[in-house]
Amino acid sequence: MSKSVEEIETEIVQAVIRQILGAGFQLSVNNGGDSDEITLSTNFDNVFSHMFAADEDYLKVFKMDGSYKGMVYFIYGEYGWDVINDYSVSLEPYLTEADKISQKYANVDGRD
Repeated sequence: MSKSVEEIETEIVQAVIRQILGAGFQLSVNNGGDSDEITLSTNFDNVFSHMFAADEDYLKVFKMDGSYKGMVYFIYGEYGWDVINDYSVSLEPYLTEADKISQKYANVDGRD
């Protein structure tokens, strides 16, 4: 049985969070509002629990000294494999696992 859009999105978002936290960064989540939902966290469950609260999320990445590294922008509800809508090029090395998952489902779906 194939996975739902939500299941694919969840798998990709979790991969992004794990790989970025595993590389030693801190994360903030913004659901498109004026302020961040969570700021400078290194806890996977804490970060993940603040995702999917709106139709889009900005995952902001910071070095441990608090300096900004970049962001990953997620938009939910299309095909699932395309959940990463945009990202800072500086984060590309930390998105490889999510990219593998995305490619796996994009190929199944028949769209690129």
